[in-house]
Amino acid sequence: MIGFGLVGVVLIVFSIPLILGKVPPNHIYGRRTAETMSGSRENWYRQNRQAGKILLIIGCGTVATAVAMLLLGVPLLK
Repeated sequence: MIGFGLVGVVLIVFSIPLILGKVPPNHIYGRRTAETMSGSRENWYRQNRQAGKILLIIGCGTVATAVAMLLLGVPLLK
């Protein structure tokens, strides 16, 4: 369960720069679609802020699930 929770933490860590608009247009990190790569920088940052928020929600949900499983004593594998 620790590994499961760690995945959530990694998702949260990766979401923060996207939300804050710290990731410039690139071909490695961020929401890379034809629209974001060929459009304006404003469009890149807007769409990546949205993607970062979604990633943050998923990361928090993953961490919350891992903590709940740990507290309830639910084994990850049987």
